[in-house]
Amino acid sequence: MIYAKREVEDLDYLPCQYGRSKLQFRGPLRPLPRDYVCFIGGSETFGKFVARPYPALVEDMTGLPCLNLGSASAGIDSFIQDATVISMARNARLVVLQLMGPQYLSNRFYAVHPRRNDRFIKANAPLRQLYPSVDFTEFTFVGHLLNRLQHVSRRKFREVRAELQATWLDRMALALQLFARPVLLLWLEEGQQAPRILNRSMLSRLQGGKVELVRIETDSWVSKQGNKGMIFGAAQARAATVSPSSAYHRLVAQQLTPFVLNGLD
Repeated sequence: MIYAKREVEDLDYLPCQYGRSKLQFRGPLRPLPRDYVCFIGGSETFGKFVARPYPALVEDMTGLPCLNLGSASAGIDSFIQDATVISMARNARLVVLQLMGPQYLSNRFYAVHPRRNDRFIKANAPLRQLYPSVDFTEFTFVGHLLNRLQHVSRRKFREVRAELQATWLDRMALALQLFARPVLLLWLEEGQQAPRILNRSMLSRLQGGKVELVRIETDSWVSKQGNKGMIFGAAQARAATVSPSSAYHRLVAQQLTPFVLNGLD
């Protein structure tokens, strides 16, 4: 495995906060422009291990101010409960909303941390009843929990998956209502980990009017670039391998640019 020799601390994300939001966003902090595109998402939008994530690259390619409201380990709950984010989205010309996993939502079966949505907090009674043999004190991260549940019983996991899908659709519909702006839904292929829960039939229920979907798939050139241009130390190598590469961020920016320039009219 190839990795940068510098330690990840060499990459200063310049974490910042806007207004009264408790979320940490990718910096630098900037005055709110008059006419801007608002990028909302989790670790992929934040741009872990890359010097210039795709919101910055889209700004370079379009000349339009692009505000990065990516927050590491966040899910859609982090943003629809944040009055500052909602206000900033409502004042943007366009919102580019990364599709964050349904697993990162508090739901009937379990609760997640209110801001670090990848953190598992507790199992609710329905999940304990569904999986009586599982010791839920073992889990810190939602991904680890769901992988274990799927391994224990694929039949029972179908019930969990259905709950996550229904909860996600409800929260996404609420987000679109709250933002009240044209929204480009961004479905990233890189950076997603099993078990996969999103599917096209779910997304088709959100599209229409001022809501459009763009799915970014890895191409052969991106695959050949590997970790080139990413900045991380040996301790972060494993995390970096499941994060979008610098080449993938450029591909995302290239494919988003026509939508940002033309809008969703």
